[in-house]
Amino acid sequence: MTLIKKRILVFSIIGAIGIGAGIPLGFAIGKLFKHDLVIYLGNAADGAGALAAAQEKYKANVGKGIDLTTVMEPQEIVAVSMALYSARENTKAVGVGYTKAAMVKQIIKSHQIRNGDSYFEESISEGLVNLHDRMYQSGETVSTYWGEGKDYSAHEKKDYSLDDYREMMGRLPSDPLSYVVSSKSILKDQETLSGDSPTKATKTGSGYHLELELDPVRGTSRYQHQMQNISNLKTLPVFSYCHLTFEFDNELNPLSYTTHENYYAKTSQGVGSNCEGRITTTFSWDGQAEIPTLGETLTYPEE
Repeated sequence: MTLIKKRILVFSIIGAIGIGAGIPLGFAIGKLFKHDLVIYLGNAADGAGALAAAQEKYKANVGKGIDLTTVMEPQEIVAVSMALYSARENTKAVGVGYTKAAMVKQIIKSHQIRNGDSYFEESISEGLVNLHDRMYQSGETVSTYWGEGKDYSAHEKKDYSLDDYREMMGRLPSDPLSYVVSSKSILKDQETLSGDSPTKATKTGSGYHLELELDPVRGTSRYQHQMQNISNLKTLPVFSYCHLTFEFDNELNPLSYTTHENYYAKTSQGVGSNCEGRITTTFSWDGQAEIPTLGETLTYPEE
């Protein structure tokens, strides 16, 4: 990663999250209602029994006027919701937010698109550091175009096997999990480290709202390695808190989620800084999403 290794000092730190937090959260659980798979949530597996239980609770209660928060645990709600989303053939998730380190603010933007068996990610960090990265997955190959300028065709292309890319990044574009959401990674029944609301799912007039406080170690274990490898950090970043806020419709289809997190990171040169960020990702599945060519420019909210 020659280009990434050029990021130095605090600018390397704030650029890191442009690849990590900007990528929409996802689950490697396949199509929930077609296969009896183990739910792999990051590095933690809640097991086939947990999958079956979540599936049966959802099937038995959805569409019957029952408040699903009374029969499902927070991690089950997230798992079922992401399974519903990942089972769709055409999806799009768009993230917009910021990170701050040492009074320096970066704007973060991301796109994730699935169109059939092809997958795409764009991750942008703009400010004193400019990173414009794209990843295309098709068949057994992931092609990356990482660079600083907006002209992706000018970026160096690198092809990776699925195994090599997964080892380097911790996940594939088709399986974009940044956080570990499981029964063992959620903080419950206690004051939050982030200062946000404690973990709790509630029924709203239009669907469901979920506040999720993650254990800063277990909940970010995959995310830490991804950030260290892509930004050439000296050590794993250390999280002081990580909070996720979800919105779902009445059938638990995901509408959006917001991350709020704080961590300490140190560059390969030994310079460290605390970083804080908020990013909101919005989901859609209207069947209109097309994977862009290198020369096409994607638009974001407020542009």
